[in-house]
Amino acid sequence: MKKQFKLLSAAIILVVLSSCTGKGGISEVNLIPVKSGAEFEYIDKEGKIVINPQFEEASVFRNGIALVKTSGKDAKWGFIDEKGSYVINAKYKYATVFNEGLAWVVVENDAPTAINEKGEIKITLQNAKEVRLFFEGLAAFSTVDKDGKKKWGFIDKNGHVKIKPQFDQVSRFSESKCAVANEERKWGYIDDKGKISINYQFNNAQYFSNGRAVVSSDNKFGVIGKDGRYIINPQFEFMMNDGDWFLIDQNNKCGWCDAKGKIIINPQFTNVCLFLNNKLAAVQSGDQWGYIDKEGKMFINPQFKAAKSFNGNLALVYSSDKIGFINEEGKYIINPQFSDISSDYTEYLSGGTIYGSVETDFFNAEAVITFNHNLTYGSVTDIDGNIYKTITIGTQTWMAENLRTTKYRNGVVIPNVTDNTSWTSLTTGAWCNYNNDASNVQRKYGKLYNCYAATDSRNIAPTGWHVPSDAEWSTLTTYLGGEAVAGGKLKEIGTGNWTSPNTGATNETGFSALPSGYREGYDATFGAVGIFGKWWSATENGTGYPWYRFLSYGYNWANRYDSFKTSGFSVRCVRDN
Repeated sequence: MKKQFKLLSAAIILVVLSSCTGKGGISEVNLIPVKSGAEFEYIDKEGKIVINPQFEEASVFRNGIALVKTSGKDAKWGFIDEKGSYVINAKYKYATVFNEGLAWVVVENDAPTAINEKGEIKITLQNAKEVRLFFEGLAAFSTVDKDGKKKWGFIDKNGHVKIKPQFDQVSRFSESKCAVANEERKWGYIDDKGKISINYQFNNAQYFSNGRAVVSSDNKFGVIGKDGRYIINPQFEFMMNDGDWFLIDQNNKCGWCDAKGKIIINPQFTNVCLFLNNKLAAVQSGDQWGYIDKEGKMFINPQFKAAKSFNGNLALVYSSDKIGFINEEGKYIINPQFSDISSDYTEYLSGGTIYGSVETDFFNAEAVITFNHNLTYGSVTDIDGNIYKTITIGTQTWMAENLRTTKYRNGVVIPNVTDNTSWTSLTTGAWCNYNNDASNVQRKYGKLYNCYAATDSRNIAPTGWHVPSDAEWSTLTTYLGGEAVAGGKLKEIGTGNWTSPNTGATNETGFSALPSGYREGYDATFGAVGIFGKWWSATENGTGYPWYRFLSYGYNWANRYDSFKTSGFSVRCVRDN
């Protein structure tokens, strides 16, 4: 439990919100996101259902708005009011809560955008990898440098970069200072101009509150002032700000000290929650939890499986496997009856949120694929909103990237099948990612489709395009001088994606073929990413096996073979005549 507390505290440091209503205080929660069955609902402080069960995930209300995720296969994030009506429709793949009037959202296949409480887009960060909430008018964002390392900087509410990405890790701004870490993982502090105000020297550094910040050095925690000098010398195993006091860990027991380091409540508890300016704090004594007052006296006897800080006159407690709420006398106001509560609620009790950052869903092909910049590319968009480069080669116009769609042209979803046994027994369309890895690293290779998907009458290609026939592939290779030499003219140059030697690769056509590997049709195993690329045709060989084209890292050719319909290959589409 102790280690769990420390890890939780470290997370809170990074995402703690500025929704305080006084020193260390947070707004009272009037609607609580809980779960009795499969979905989250909202109850009032008497336990009455106000918003019916319907959400896969749900946040606490902040300024009258809550972030929720719809249930179902195509679940999306949106924002509701306290009546349960959507104020911003559920259409986002990722989203944060609102803070300082802005929330970050990500539409599928797009970059993070900041919206206001009307849903209006105020900022778009096309090149950001990750972005966090605004604090004191500045939001942390990360990019990836030329060496592939993530670096953090800050933008203002106009979307201007105020502090360029340069830090390995960052916290958030508070009292015009922000904790940042360098490549050696040493922490210091910058001002709101990005200048170092307290030198890199700490192993950990928390945000400033009331002119003080908790830091650690040589595995001991202490407190510094804004000049970087110690107010409380490093001496504790852990510390965390708790209003005018500090929670401390000494010899694996928790207690509290004052702003000068004087012990107020002796370290004696296995685990604790913060006072947060309440009269009582939850503490663990033995295997059970109770509540102490600010003199350290047990006020509500240990009797709960777990307990959390008070919010207003209610505290969340666990009795057996059910959740209920008690008042400051220890009496149940809402009897234990709920199976779960939103993790955002428990983070909110310490001023935090689990919905404090989003990552981009934008695929920047230019950053991971070497196109032929001596040629002019067009573009086409599929049903999912993926945008592909296109290139004209002879009389044909081809996609210059592998297909990534998850739907047929009419909007019907193509199943994503990951299980090996299911894949080999399919007689209908399906797709998968190589090694079932959906990361951005794999997106450059596109999806792997079985032939049933590639040839389905609902059409996997964008409008005005189709999966090429065997004859159309032959038209391409003949134009390039025949199968024996066509492969090199189609392959992306270099060995960034292809394994060395990538024989004969010139990419003079701009086709930019990648070694996307394959999935076997007979046992569903994956293989040869970085080595081979295989692309379906829409034509069978006369005995029920479809033709495909095959490129290799070690040869100049573009060979023609047939395979099982259950094999997983890439798809390149060609434009209709």
